[in-house]
Amino acid sequence: MDTTSHGIGPDATPDAFLAMADKRGLKKAVQDLSDISFSSSASPALLEWARREVIQTPEFVARAAVRSLNDADTRGSLSQIKVPTLVIAGDEDRVTPPQESEILAKGISDSTLSLIPDAGHFSTLDNPVAFNRILGRFLDGLPRGAS
Repeated sequence: MDTTSHGIGPDATPDAFLAMADKRGLKKAVQDLSDISFSSSASPALLEWARREVIQTPEFVARAAVRSLNDADTRGSLSQIKVPTLVIAGDEDRVTPPQESEILAKGISDSTLSLIPDAGHFSTLDNPVAFNRILGRFLDGLPRGAS
């Protein structure tokens, strides 16, 4: 879960993105967003796969997703989370930069922040080995019955 989408800049509002999408075409706009969601070391094959996948999203779904993601600012309720929480971010995330994940982790009393090296916003795809290792260690450290 993201707390905000501030990472792509203060002008990255839903209306600005959708206006750009209307001008350039939604398929091109979502492909460009997909491109910046990966690390600098992502393979060309992974980037191409993601570009093909995102254009399969129906336009009405993509537009609704853009609007809803920017409305998902949960920072005010983070202190209500009372369970062990793992915050994972890619160290090259340009969509939700690591600083945003630090805010998330600091707002949850029993949280752990782990940055995945050589990973962008889609850290599970960029560096799945590191993601799975970090998640496994976190889950292994939970008291039995808590996971």
